[in-house]
Amino acid sequence: MRRRTLNTLLAMPLAAMLVTYFWFIFAPAATKPGYTLERVTLEVDGRNRQYELYTPQTADRRAPLLMAFHGSMGNAATIRQRTGYRFEAIAEREGFLVAYPVGVGGYWNGCRKAAAHIANVENIDDVAFVRALIDGLAETGRVDKARVYASGYSNGGHMAYRLAMEAPDLVAAIAPLAANMPTEDNLDCSPAGVPVRAVIVNGTEDPLNPFEGGEMSLFGFGTLGNVRSSADSAEYFRALHGTSSARSTMVLGLDRVHARIEELRQHGRVVVSLVTIEHGGHTIPQTHYRFPRLLGPTFENDQVIDYVWEFLSSFEHSDTVEPKQ
Repeated sequence: MRRRTLNTLLAMPLAAMLVTYFWFIFAPAATKPGYTLERVTLEVDGRNRQYELYTPQTADRRAPLLMAFHGSMGNAATIRQRTGYRFEAIAEREGFLVAYPVGVGGYWNGCRKAAAHIANVENIDDVAFVRALIDGLAETGRVDKARVYASGYSNGGHMAYRLAMEAPDLVAAIAPLAANMPTEDNLDCSPAGVPVRAVIVNGTEDPLNPFEGGEMSLFGFGTLGNVRSSADSAEYFRALHGTSSARSTMVLGLDRVHARIEELRQHGRVVVSLVTIEHGGHTIPQTHYRFPRLLGPTFENDQVIDYVWEFLSSFEHSDTVEPKQ
């Protein structure tokens, strides 16, 4: 009897741990597309750096290029999955290339002083890596350097911010996802002060990247320093463009978790957009992948990523940005 009671007591914590893991942390793998991406290795500053490249059949020579940067502890496979492979689906329709660069040790050297991972500690020159990636594709005639865009999730979003601030010659527009800019006291970049078009996508209930700004931490374990609010992050880019002539707002979705899009125009052209995912977490809106519940709710809608591409590429064909239905 005592042994049975003891076994029951020992089993209870294990059961609680399993329930906690499968409910809050576990995320089922999404179904991968059947095609294989090209794997490319470059030598930059004495290191072998890698990226994976998706080239759709619809791509012409000197095509646009979208770079998608993974989050912390990630790689090309994780950012593909977390965007629901949506960028590739849009690329097939629109004829652009998608590159998935891989950070050193699974991290990017973004602009946060307080980040203590390997890319920051060793001051990895990720801007040089990106420049080599773009130059290599442009030299072979596969990419148009005037139509290069950067998106990224979490730590990858901070890499996109770094490119916009320090290397605006490399990117025509950026799209950080689940990432706010660091505050001045936490800024480890040297901004060039050049206006770059930006669309920022953040959730109001993000447990890691505070929508209203403040300390960014891993659920209270350690700190990545302070970040600006989402509104202030958008304001940084608006100020570089000068006074906006018009604002407009649209809403995607009618459920509790939905998107509110506020666009700022200058001379009729959308230069900054803030996509607020109401009640959204540290996630990316899409329908293909379920994020760990620990990171908060996901807006299960592909229109946001479609809108991101429409914004990034809008100067090529129109001053009007409309999400595809």
